[in-house]
Amino acid sequence: GISFDYRPDGSVIVINNNNEMIKGFTLAVSAGKCSILVDGIAPLSRNYKDDTIIWFDFPPHAQRKIEFVN
Repeated sequence: GISFDYRPDGSVIVINNNNEMIKGFTLAVSAGKCSILVDGIAPLSRNYKDDTIIWFDFPPHAQRKIEFVN
């Protein structure tokens, strides 16, 4: 499965505990006016109502750091 580790600095570590690649792993994020970075890079995204939809390929047993920057 997927697990989330919410960090004190406001970032989130997302962990793919699966044995398979997840192509186009997608999250809806309420980030307000913040920009979203995945491992320091802006992911593919689009806005939908008040959310930002982000997606990226997620290798097996990998983790990604999601950060929110002003």
